[in-house]
Amino acid sequence: MKLSVIFLTVLVPSHARLYASQQHRRQVLVALASTTFPLYSQQCDRDEGPRVENDADTFGSGVKYHNDSPAFPVLLSGGKCADPLKAACSIRNDPKLAYMEGPIDCGDNGFFCTVTEQDDWEPRELLDNLNFGYCNRTEAFDGTEFQDDGHCHGSDDDSAYYWVLRDHWFRQYNGRLRCCCNWDSEEVDDDDPLSNGLFTNRCDYRRWVPERQEGDCRNANKAVKNFEDGCDPDVEAQQTGNPVPENDAVCWEILNFGQPKPFFAEGDVCKDDGDFIFKKIPGRDCDWVGKRPSVRCEREYEGKDLMEYCPRTCGLCPGDDEGKQEDDDGALDGCIDDLEFRFRNKEDRDCEWVGRRPNVRCQRIWDGQSLEIFCPESCGVCE
Repeated sequence: MKLSVIFLTVLVPSHARLYASQQHRRQVLVALASTTFPLYSQQCDRDEGPRVENDADTFGSGVKYHNDSPAFPVLLSGGKCADPLKAACSIRNDPKLAYMEGPIDCGDNGFFCTVTEQDDWEPRELLDNLNFGYCNRTEAFDGTEFQDDGHCHGSDDDSAYYWVLRDHWFRQYNGRLRCCCNWDSEEVDDDDPLSNGLFTNRCDYRRWVPERQEGDCRNANKAVKNFEDGCDPDVEAQQTGNPVPENDAVCWEILNFGQPKPFFAEGDVCKDDGDFIFKKIPGRDCDWVGKRPSVRCEREYEGKDLMEYCPRTCGLCPGDDEGKQEDDDGALDGCIDDLEFRFRNKEDRDCEWVGRRPNVRCQRIWDGQSLEIFCPESCGVCE
């Protein structure tokens, strides 16, 4: 098997760095061959998600944190991997594994990744953590205050890739992930880097964590090295309204990126919210959710799924089989409110409106049927 050269940047003087790079390159290839990648943990205390050293206990022996997720790599024609991931795909023999973990080969020039909204994929925490604007909108050329397009994070070190994705996965910055090589311009000859101001007006930075700091790292995200230079004003006229000039040869994508539901690791506080009342209707607490968890845990209320209010009831707490409940056999099949229902086609007269005065409204007639047919939950006929 022909193995492409994979570099890991080491920030030391040139001769020592060359030697270290050669040593690390050999270590990476050996590690990949023995499936013990990454070489060591660059995880820090402020990273989200379970400790990587506990993955076997958390997910199962040999199981990756992303294994059963709907995330998938966007491959090139013929099912080929993007150039920076060709070696990883070849050695790991699994495109999803390679795209999710690397190692990437950006020639020691680093990378940057953006997460943007994706149709039919719940953004979870993404929209509360937007931090950049694309350099093809007038607002983005006015500085770095415009940050409505997505979340950007990267590094000048290729080996940080695994840790950026893992951290953002568990932060639930969910959406379409697109990464490109070349964070900075110091050693780049042909491809425009992020720092040239052609792509985004800003981007957060993650540093390389040396092995001597393994298990003793508080925070790898260094605000002082964030890209904050804004978009290059010289290209405003040519780029506004057009796609940013990314080089597809050094870019790759993952769809359905991010943890799809709340995650609790061993040791995390995981309990139902004792004050939760669905739509403020008496009796609609977590016990009520537990009567039909397959339907109710994924219903939404005030911007959150009910499983986030009732994680124990919905079976999200680690090692808690008692918390996992099956649907109540006595519940009526399909006994859920019609989310599209509007009494007399008035926008504010939905099932929640019916439930505010069920004794009066449930027996009213609309379209030939009583409102309890449209709103069985709000009318209390499901229990």
